[in-house]
Amino acid sequence: YNDLMMATHREASRQIFNSRNQSMIKNTNKGETWIDLHGLHVDESLAFLDEFMEKLEKEVYTGTVYVVTGTGNHSSNSRAKVKPAIIDWLESWGYMWKEMSVDKVHGGVLAVQVIKGKA
Repeated sequence: YNDLMMATHREASRQIFNSRNQSMIKNTNKGETWIDLHGLHVDESLAFLDEFMEKLEKEVYTGTVYVVTGTGNHSSNSRAKVKPAIIDWLESWGYMWKEMSVDKVHGGVLAVQVIKGKA
């Protein structure tokens, strides 16, 4: 039953990810793309980001990746868990990043610079 529960959980996270990212416009001609990870658990977010960046590397993508992490409003104690984990992951791989805000009040979006051969 535990294996079935884990498989079901993985499928649910994939569906959440796909529903949030299906309308994201990838415009490599303009040098920017998006990935929305908010609402996922830390391990799921890291796995999807790793998969996404690997795909960009194969495409020899250069430009900015906007990573939506959320601000932690729905986490216990309203403390972000995904954002700090993503920042640690980016720094461990040597990516340059900056926190952004769509409305100048809420954060939860990281702009990541991807340099040729480094995705």
